[in-house]
Amino acid sequence: MRLLWVGLVIVLVAPSSTVLAECVEPIPPSCAKQQAMFSDRPEFEQCREEVELFRRQTREYLLCLKAEVGAALDHFNNTIDLFNQRTRLTDKHSQIKPAAKEEIY
Repeated sequence: MRLLWVGLVIVLVAPSSTVLAECVEPIPPSCAKQQAMFSDRPEFEQCREEVELFRRQTREYLLCLKAEVGAALDHFNNTIDLFNQRTRLTDKHSQIKPAAKEEIY
């Protein structure tokens, strides 16, 4: 569990352009931000359609972020596993002092 949190922190701190290169954040429709009342039914319907599109795009964006974070965590965990395997192999076949080599997490 500790490894999961450390991986998540690394993913969230990493530059977003690198980690989340494929996820495109949707832009909210401007009609939803206006403070005036809708002038007629067609204006209302048009804005409703834009908001519905924004909802669908946001859902896709969140699914993309979830996949990207999952992939980054898998990559991180695999790297740590490989390091720890190498450390254990070194323990068996080396004269390196125990204090000089430690497993991570």
